[in-house]
Order: sequence, then C-alpha cells, then structure tokens
Amino acid sequence: MPKLTLIVPVYNTPIDLFYPAIKSFAEQKIDIDYEILIVDDGSNKETKEAIQRVKHQYPLIQVIEHDKNLGPSSARNTGIKNSNLRDNDYLAIFDSDDLLDAGALQKIIDVFKDNPDADMISYGYRVKYPNKIDTITLTDKITIATPKEFAINYLTGYTWNKVYKKKPNFEFPLCIESMRQMEDKIWNIDILDQSEKIIVIPNVLYTYNVYGGSLSNNNTKAAIIQHERYVGLEKAIKKIKHFGKDATRKQVELYLSHALRDYCYWKYDFKGDKKTKKEQTIKRVQLTKKLLLVIPRKEIKSSYVRNNLYFLFILFHPFTKKANNKVNTYMEKEIEFAENIFNR
Repeated sequence: MPKLTLIVPVYNTPIDLFYPAIKSFAEQKIDIDYEILIVDDGSNKETKEAIQRVKHQYPLIQVIEHDKNLGPSSARNTGIKNSNLRDNDYLAIFDSDDLLDAGALQKIIDVFKDNPDADMISYGYRVKYPNKIDTITLTDKITIATPKEFAINYLTGYTWNKVYKKKPNFEFPLCIESMRQMEDKIWNIDILDQSEKIIVIPNVLYTYNVYGGSLSNNNTKAAIIQHERYVGLEKAIKKIKHFGKDATRKQVELYLSHALRDYCYWKYDFKGDKKTKKEQTIKRVQLTKKLLLVIPRKEIKSSYVRNNLYFLFILFHPFTKKANNKVNTYMEKEIEFAENIFNR
C-alpha cells in the first residue's frame, strides 16, 4: 500500500495557530498509510513543548529536531531526507500555521487513483487576512496539464497547495539552503522538470494564514525579505526559460510587481548603511530596465503591474532630490527611460 508523508517545518509558530493546524493535518481520514514529520527548526521552549504535546496526542506524528535555526529550506530538506519514500508514495509539505479542510487528503488521493500516471495534483486555497478571506480557485473543472501548461497557467511557489507522487527513477530534489525566499518556487520548477502529467482540480482545500507575526509580514524585516524575493525570482526566471516565452513572461510580471514594493522600501535602512541601500536600489533599476526592454509594456498582461511600473520610477523623485548630483542625474535618466517605454 502506498504511503503519504506530510512534512511540516516548524519555527516559533504562534501556539494559537500551531494547534489548530496540526489538528487539521492529523485528523484527516485517509485510506492509505499516513505519517506526519514535524521538523523543529530550532524553535523556542514554548514551541518545543507544543510539538511534544501533539506528538503524544497523535501517534502518526514523528519529530526531527535541528540544534539551531537553519531556515525553511534546510527544514524541508531534513524532512525529505527522512521520509524514506518508495515508488508511488506521496509527499506533501504544509506550513505549521495553516489549515487543511476535513477530507482534503482523501479527495486528493482519489484523484491520484483515477489518474495513476499523474506526478502532481494542485488545488485551490484561501488566503486568510486579519480582516478578510480571499478564495483562489485554480480551475472550474478537473484539468490535465503538461509541465509547460502548468508553468504558464498555474505555477506558484507554494508547496502547500500541491501533493506530489514519487514515480520510479525519480528522486525529490532538495531546496537551496542558502535561500529563505522563493526557495519553494525554485523547488517546484525542479519538480516540473521531472514531471509529465499534472492534475489541477477545482476544489479549495487549504487555508493560508497571513498574520502580523509572520516573517514575511513583519515590517521590521520588510526590506531584507523583499530583496531576497527579488533574488529568488531572478533565479526562477532563468530556470523556467526552457518552458517557453509565455511561462517566462508570467514570472517576469511577478518580478516587476515585486519591483514596486522593493523600490518603496529604499528609505527603510535597517542596517544604517544608506549608501549600500542606494547602490542596491540602482542595481534593481538596471535589472528592471533590462526586463522592460525584453517585454514591452503592451505585452505585460497584468494591469496592476503595467499601471504601477510607471509610478515606480516617479517614486524616486524624493530620493533623488536628497541625493548627490551624480545619483540624481542617473535616476532622472531612468525615469525618462521608463516614460519612453510606457508611452510607445
């Protein structure tokens, strides 16, 4: 009988989110063997105690501990290395502060049974903010996609809205441990490179929690995180090029949408080194300039990206007025370049 292994990396997850998350994972009813590997990535005492409680409560849970915090990529890799997956086993990687709908895993396994040659199943999800919930539905019917079609129409960096199948002569890749942002997108592209058939289903099965304490939503870390996302997207664009220009364009659009936020963060100088921040900012302008030359405004489909890119450069006016003449002249030229791009 095949087995489903769920890897759950944990690092100082708020307890009021951790317990409901694990409960929703552990109380799934499923007709194949099922195990949960919690990877404690050097958590604090409170989180460690919570992990031990759920381990004793649910026998299907195993715990692996890191001596210190090594980051999300290392935690996922530890889980993959200890999963002992055989051919036709299944792998899932969920966040420790999210929720899985009751019966979700059985629905996914049933689709795999109906499609034994499928390499991956992807499904819809909710994004829960403090004041609202957005529902993301990927398709209105069960859809079979090639890796190229999936890269164009459905690819996200998330691991939690997918379940993967280990096929013969296939080994799950490891995440790049030096990356803390967009590492899961790179990992998913590596999976696509070894896949042949992906099933996208209309079901919405997972709830992703966005809360104030989340690393990616902590304002004191915002500029650093945004820079790391930028670097990760650069890697993703390079890796996905072989899936064609449409797949590449999707990632470029995402890259450019992040550009606006990245440039907005220039004034936040957490390390006290304004010179370095200005140099990083100019470097990002240069990279964006290259992308704009490759993909003109009229070919960028996302109206959010298209409309905001113009204002991205205008935002630099306060920056340039305070800067020295050399930087000011440089930035004015970039603003002129952007205006020419968007007016043609």
